[in-house]
Amino acid sequence: MTPPSSLLTRRHLTARLSAFGFASLTLPGLAEAQALPATPACEAPASGTRRQTEGPYFTPSSPLKRDLRGDGPGETLVLSGFVLTRQCQPLPGALVDLWHADTQGQYDNAGYRFRGHQLSDAQGRYQVITRIPGFYPGRTRHFHVKVQAGNRPLLTTQLYFPEERAANQRELAALLQPHFARRSAADWLAEFDRRGVPCAPINDFADILADPHVKERGWVSELELPNGLKTPTIGFPVHIAGYEFSVDARPPRLGEHTEAVAREWLR
Repeated sequence: MTPPSSLLTRRHLTARLSAFGFASLTLPGLAEAQALPATPACEAPASGTRRQTEGPYFTPSSPLKRDLRGDGPGETLVLSGFVLTRQCQPLPGALVDLWHADTQGQYDNAGYRFRGHQLSDAQGRYQVITRIPGFYPGRTRHFHVKVQAGNRPLLTTQLYFPEERAANQRELAALLQPHFARRSAADWLAEFDRRGVPCAPINDFADILADPHVKERGWVSELELPNGLKTPTIGFPVHIAGYEFSVDARPPRLGEHTEAVAREWLR
């Protein structure tokens, strides 16, 4: 069991946005920086920082570097804050490893652009000067961070821009889900349509096969399996005069390609 004093508080890890803990955007120079609102001061005992997924783009052994502006163009952002215990005591010498996408929403997976680590100072402070990351499909802009102080457990989390709605997507979904569960999907679709809210259902395979439009367009095909049974599948969704498309590749049997895949990956 990790003692409370060794846990980090999110409000100070994500940023204490004032003085030596602020995030700011500048165009074009740091002298013109506009600080974001300050994060509330730490009050012991503070809540622990919520862990979040590492994501698919972590690269170990990042360089010791806190100024990432040379890694690419873009608007300057200064992110700084404190690594503190739940008793609001600083953790000096804590490893803070940060990485993020460039302005085009792309990660450098071959090198170390927009990747760097540093150690917190005697007051637990860290500071990164970088470029504002771009969006990529399905995600709000964010920073990935790993923090470890001495032999304490490694913390992996993400930092967001507080005013961007998608940053609170998970919390919003948790609030809305109980309400959506009270009515059927058909009821909600009709209600949203009546109010002019763009939406669409999330269908499973059975829903797609049963859809009247799919049936009318003739998109459902049947494939014969090696055991003689037939299974429905979705055919080519475009009709072109003079051409007839068919689905010939059947789904594999359980374990059919295990040996071939193992040979390819283990050679």
